Formats: sequence, structure tokens, C-alpha cells
Amino acid sequence: MEPRTATASARLKLIEGLTGIGVPVMLMMAPIVPGINSDEISDLIRSGADAGAITASYTIVRLNGQIGGIFKDWLYQNYPDRAEKVLHWIEACHGGKINDTDFGRRIKGTAIWQRACSIYLSFL
Repeated sequence: MEPRTATASARLKLIEGLTGIGVPVMLMMAPIVPGINSDEISDLIRSGADAGAITASYTIVRLNGQIGGIFKDWLYQNYPDRAEKVLHWIEACHGGKINDTDFGRRIKGTAIWQRACSIYLSFL
């Protein structure tokens, strides 16, 4: 989803290298987009743990300002079959809004989403 960033395999190799020389590493999954990459959480955690990560965290996608419109255009272009569902899931994570300014919720999502993610994270 993010062009010009390191691939997952390159990031895992970096985790292996850092943990190999004794540097503790945390796996950060961001942004989690419900219905787009949320189904990859368990595999990411497993791969990160296998590479040596000792903990993991996540950030739910936030669509502030003009980013909301840009994201919606991208979503309908790339995932027209599930765009509405994805937008509703994002709203569900942010108290019914695409743009969330509530400090805790804007990063981790609503309590139900936090609980689901904490179950995944407990396996690390």
C-alpha cells in the first residue's frame, strides 16, 4: 500500500540482523486497514516473532483532512467490491467517523477492536 517503502522480507531481515547483535526489536504494524490488511495480522506477528521481535503493536488507519477523500478514491479504484464495507469498518474503529481526533481511540481503535488485536498480540 505504501510505495517506495522497504518490503516485508527486507524488514524481517533487518529484525533478524538487529536481534542477532542483541538489539531488542518491536514489530510495528501500521496502518492496519480493516478489510484490506487486517487478515494479515497473525501472519505478521508470527513472522516477526520468528525473526526475533520480542513484542508487537499496531496503529489503525486514520483518515484526517483531505486524506479521507484521497483514500476513498484509492479504495473504490482498487477494491470496488468491498469499499463500502472497509469504510464502515474504519468508521466502527473510530466511533462512527472516518476522521477520529480522540487521542487513545485514533491510534488503537474502539474497545472491541483493541480486544481483538490484543488477542493476536498475546501470542508473541
